[in-house]
Amino acid sequence: HSVYAFLLEVRDLQPNLGLYWYFFAEVFREFRAFFLFVFHFQVPAMLAPLLLRLGHRPLFCAVVLSMMLSVAKSYPTLADLSTPLALLPLVREGLRGMRFLFLIVSALVYALVLGPVFHSLWLYKSSSNANFYYAVTLAYNLAQTMLMVECIARQVRADRKPGREEADLRESRRRHAQAQRAAHAQKKHQ
Repeated sequence: HSVYAFLLEVRDLQPNLGLYWYFFAEVFREFRAFFLFVFHFQVPAMLAPLLLRLGHRPLFCAVVLSMMLSVAKSYPTLADLSTPLALLPLVREGLRGMRFLFLIVSALVYALVLGPVFHSLWLYKSSSNANFYYAVTLAYNLAQTMLMVECIARQVRADRKPGREEADLRESRRRHAQAQRAAHAQKKHQ
């Protein structure tokens, strides 16, 4: 098979950092084609709304797309995580004030430390099972997804902020003018 067919057909179910291997080991053959379509359609389905909302920020969209591809890839590696992490400083205005950064970093550290341990215990020592290793891959992919969602939320908030600041400034000026008129009217009555 060609390289691309291999990636799309997901025939090799060797344990890796992705979500595909465990899922397709458990799914019935009758539903395999359907779930292959669903899994591979995730990135194109998320790409259209991303480009509609944040298309004016092409670099940010490229970083988020690399995160999406890292999560949705059938055979991911650690290099797939390092690419978006290396690109994140380029879009730092969208990263200010991240609320779940500690949780994201903790989940990534948990996955990167315990992943090799559970993999070794399961495959080489036979003292564990696939569920422990799959839980680590779930934490790894959840952390990446949380990082992606948090980045998108921060960027959307940063894009909205100037409009809000202008509206708040207009409201503040209106209140100030109203207070000055009230003070002037009060002075007239005295």
